[in-house]
Amino acid sequence: MIIITNKKCQTWYFKSQGSGLQSAGPGTIVTETIVDKSKFDFYLVSQQVKQGSAQPTHYKILYTDFMPPNPEAVFELTYKLCYLYYHTNAVI
Repeated sequence: MIIITNKKCQTWYFKSQGSGLQSAGPGTIVTETIVDKSKFDFYLVSQQVKQGSAQPTHYKILYTDFMPPNPEAVFELTYKLCYLYYHTNAVI
């Protein structure tokens, strides 16, 4: 499987919280509306922020030898890989 990422997207997600808005939490996945329906791509918010808003990462699957892949498994794998850097216990 070949996946490319773009961490410099100009996209932010918010959820309604009472009468205001709050930044989307870690693990938020967007697969509709702003993604290309003809390709397998998605946005993933992998970090929690205390101030401001979390910026998602855009993932595009270019090639996989088991098409169509199970989307839930791909989402879970990419989210878990965000936490596998040995120098820190924070999200990368």
